Amino acid sequence: MATLVVACGPPPPPKEGDTPSPSTSASAAAASASPSEPAAPPIVSLRTGRLDATTIDPPLVGTLVERGTVNGFEISHIELREDAKQRLTEANWRGGVLEVEVEGEIGPSGAIDHQRAHTVNDEPPSYALWVRRHPSTAPSSVAIRIPGDDDEAGKRIAVSLEGPTPTNAKPQLEKRWAEAVALQLAADERSPLSALAVARLLPQRRAQRDDLFDGETSSAWSDLMWLASGRTSVRTALEEDTHLRSAIDEFRPTVPLSTLTPPRVTRHPWAVMTAKLPSTPQAPTQPEPLARLTPADFYYLRAHDVAGLFALLDEVDEWGTPLLRLLDETTEQHLLTQRYRTLLGLPGSELAKRLGPTVIERLALVGSDPFLRQGSDVTVIAEVKNATLFAAGLRRELEAALAGREPERETIDHRGVPITIVRSRDGAVQQHRASVGSTEIISTSRGAIQRVLDTIAGRHPSLADEPDFQFMLRRDPAVLDTVLVYAGDRFIESALSPRSRILDARRQIALDELERCGKTALLFGVIHGRAPADHEELLGSKLLKPTDLKHFDRAPITFEPNHAPRSSWGTPAHLTALIDLPDPTRVTKVEQAAYEDFVRRYEWQWSESLDPIALRVATEDGPSGRNLRAKLRVLPLLRTGDYARLVQIAGTTPVPTKPARDGAQIMIAISEDSSVRQELLGMSQSFVGQGLRIDWLGDRAAIGILDRPQLANVVAATGLAPQMPAPNQRDQDEMDALMELPLYAKVAVKNRAAAALAVTFLRTRFAGDARFHTAREHGDTKIVRVELDRDLSFHYALSDDNLYIALSDWVIEQLLADETQAPPGEPATSSAQVAFTARAQPTGGLITALRWLLEDPRPSLASRHIAQALLTGAPDTRDNPETYQALSLAYFGAIPLTLDGKPFQLDATGAFDPLRGNDHNHRWPTLPVPGSPSTRVLSALQAISANLRFDPEPTPPGTAEQRSLAIDLILERR
Repeated sequence: MATLVVACGPPPPPKEGDTPSPSTSASAAAASASPSEPAAPPIVSLRTGRLDATTIDPPLVGTLVERGTVNGFEISHIELREDAKQRLTEANWRGGVLEVEVEGEIGPSGAIDHQRAHTVNDEPPSYALWVRRHPSTAPSSVAIRIPGDDDEAGKRIAVSLEGPTPTNAKPQLEKRWAEAVALQLAADERSPLSALAVARLLPQRRAQRDDLFDGETSSAWSDLMWLASGRTSVRTALEEDTHLRSAIDEFRPTVPLSTLTPPRVTRHPWAVMTAKLPSTPQAPTQPEPLARLTPADFYYLRAHDVAGLFALLDEVDEWGTPLLRLLDETTEQHLLTQRYRTLLGLPGSELAKRLGPTVIERLALVGSDPFLRQGSDVTVIAEVKNATLFAAGLRRELEAALAGREPERETIDHRGVPITIVRSRDGAVQQHRASVGSTEIISTSRGAIQRVLDTIAGRHPSLADEPDFQFMLRRDPAVLDTVLVYAGDRFIESALSPRSRILDARRQIALDELERCGKTALLFGVIHGRAPADHEELLGSKLLKPTDLKHFDRAPITFEPNHAPRSSWGTPAHLTALIDLPDPTRVTKVEQAAYEDFVRRYEWQWSESLDPIALRVATEDGPSGRNLRAKLRVLPLLRTGDYARLVQIAGTTPVPTKPARDGAQIMIAISEDSSVRQELLGMSQSFVGQGLRIDWLGDRAAIGILDRPQLANVVAATGLAPQMPAPNQRDQDEMDALMELPLYAKVAVKNRAAAALAVTFLRTRFAGDARFHTAREHGDTKIVRVELDRDLSFHYALSDDNLYIALSDWVIEQLLADETQAPPGEPATSSAQVAFTARAQPTGGLITALRWLLEDPRPSLASRHIAQALLTGAPDTRDNPETYQALSLAYFGAIPLTLDGKPFQLDATGAFDPLRGNDHNHRWPTLPVPGSPSTRVLSALQAISANLRFDPEPTPPGTAEQRSLAIDLILERR
């Protein structure tokens, strides 16, 4: 904000008619003027095309040392001459992973051993090259591939052989070939098989890695307990941190769980706070009926409209895919909605179509932990009107879920209530069902359905009786919703408890051990060119050890290649819910230290009090499509950290907001107690003396950008858009492009005359640093151009309401027109301390720029390496998308897909995206790609409005002021 005031400079020297003064005719004059915006340039077309790997001549020269047959494949061992190392180093100056290509073979078909070179004819050692080919393949060429980067294709250097052809192989050819493959995988640490190959085939190199991970084991174990730990970091720690692995292998729990102390958090005086809430006619007198059936330590998702709930879940799955891709930097898909529907025995749309409001009165989804990706319990509680129709619909859904699967059925008794359990042998279906009067309960978990039944019978506390839930119902009684989501004190306490954190950390370890089974099968396939026949063959190869078929806690693992490994901990696709795991009575000393570390980190970063969360979602029919409204409230908030700093900047008073009519804008309030206002006052007084005060400053400031083609063109010019490089074509200078951005800032003005005097003071202070002249006029408001040097300038204008700053004068004129031509009496939509609004045309600059940014192929890199492991280690997946998807879920619990949601393919250069290629051969398709996840989302999006407030809450006497975070979101669809 200081930059906006100081750097803009003053207006031109006062001339006749230029004396700053409040204007009463400005609005009327400006309203009659139309902004003279220049003709918009066309949005540039991104360059499309392909860059194929180039061949470097002359070929490398090698000597065939030996040739033999291993598992039906011909294996050749070639020693490259001394100059090969220098040539490959010069060609591979970026340090990429070299790969071997064999003509006629699919996928990388060899290995380069540059760790253990051999001496040939007393010459200095060089690279050893290993080649595998089908014996039926005619003699074919061999080459070494060098990967490129984002703007450069790969290179290819052929290998020619000279000298006599040997007739026999040296001893242990199969072992040495396997070690060469392991060295190749070890060189590429991005491969999911890298660490396993080192551990199984290169134990000496594994020992050398110990020094790389010498941190505290308890700290690494604590990372496994962290609520938001990323799967990639967890996987890396478990695979490569040998100290952590040793602690796991020496698992000996001796410390009583009861000695662990959870984070020191307190409960708010909810009853006192509820009593202080204003009495309103909308306030409910009775808790929600289904909340009485929900355990107090469960989350609660209630829906009045069954069809609306499942439509909303579908949209979460659809919209969440590109958003999670940005957060996780991966294009793996977990199919969570489909997974849990199938687990419940409700895979299709029958529940929504056939079991609508004529059959179901109301419905809720509840669960005991938030770890849906790893594996949680989900329970459906439904109040039904017609039990016969409901049972018939469930039966049809269950039959669809069990199609092609072997079911197992049993009925158990839980304190007089029968629970019918239907499971499929592959674990995909785990339906637990019970009925109590007109209430039907369907769950994925035995422990969860029993907890719900105990709650219905009064043996377990219900959410409806919790004071924090009662407060939340009273807090926003006028907010209408289709769906209510609530996570309360007991739910958060449960997630932080020693039991939850200890078991979740152990579950992450169990997941790594389950995935290891599938990785050994894939490593076998990479070495032998085919999948193993069974786990006995894997054991015979020594890639799978007998100890691999037991968890750290000695629980057995059942595994057959091409199927998911299973144990009491679950499968890679769905781990056993925490509620279904036995309570740990003892923990190890490492776990004790790790939990204590977790508690310290939690108490340092978060609040000393629990913060329950409520989300209300409603859908409505808008002019262009079905809109979504959501209100999130977290209360009360922590008093330190980012929230507190934001309150300090914006102050405690929200300001009215209106949705943007063009482009995107973020606004922040500047109330009287804002630190920004106080800092500006002190700064201005230090510049021009104590006599100057900034009492002209209004109650808000904003930064925004108009939805114009220039925005997309800047994304292209600055290299952020994926397009084919143009080595012989100079792109527009980045600075020139940036200066054309329709970017602006504005600060509200309390008093125009005082603001004009303030900038006049500043002009006298900074005279000589810039040149000023009037660029144009809008009514009686002058738009001033400020030239800092020949290539750098900006514009500003002072109206009755705002001080505007922009790079272009026409942008300010557009803003002035919006200010003066707004519909009369247009009401504010809400109030906020921070507000974000965006409205975009479907083919405008803003949507186009977002589409280009979401097409960044880098997040797919990790997924491509997983796909290469699958396609090379399990050849049957290459031509069958269903097999590819099934084995991906079985071994990794997720499906590695391209940006467009398609399977990767395999050729001699490795796994590649059919539309974008890989590190060797680059492709740049025409954007947007029809049907891609980002295209579907952005094509449906018309506008977003998000208002953030820190609302005061009832504060008991003698305690610090309480505030809650409230976010109002409106999403308009086309």
